[in-house]
Amino acid sequence: MDAGLDQRGYVGDRGRFAELRDAVRALIQAASEGGGYAPEARAIVNRASAAAPSWLELTDEPGIEEKTDPAGSAVDAELAAVARDAITLLAGERREALRACQAPACLQLFLKSHPRQEFCGPVCGNRARAARHYARHKGE
Repeated sequence: MDAGLDQRGYVGDRGRFAELRDAVRALIQAASEGGGYAPEARAIVNRASAAAPSWLELTDEPGIEEKTDPAGSAVDAELAAVARDAITLLAGERREALRACQAPACLQLFLKSHPRQEFCGPVCGNRARAARHYARHKGE
């Protein structure tokens, strides 16, 4: 493997952002299913958050601890901002509104804003209704 690439083939900071994206997705998926957080994903988010002068840490329970240290680069600050938003979402009252889209082949996660909302957006809702219609009328 090239010394400048991480194990996924990303270069430097791009790999750090991809790792954070994947960890946040895993945590949101776990929250949408009502499960606990994977320690590895939580550690990645907390590490990214800790790179800022002021950061939040997600605890085992859906809680937050705030920490401070005046060091870090611009990339670290951006990663920390993403991590901080994820921590705030995952430990906040909106955690219960996290859902996975129910449309066929959709992998999106969203915040439920209506009691009957099942899809991330109108396109997925239309796709699901069309698939149900097609399945009902396929044999005719």
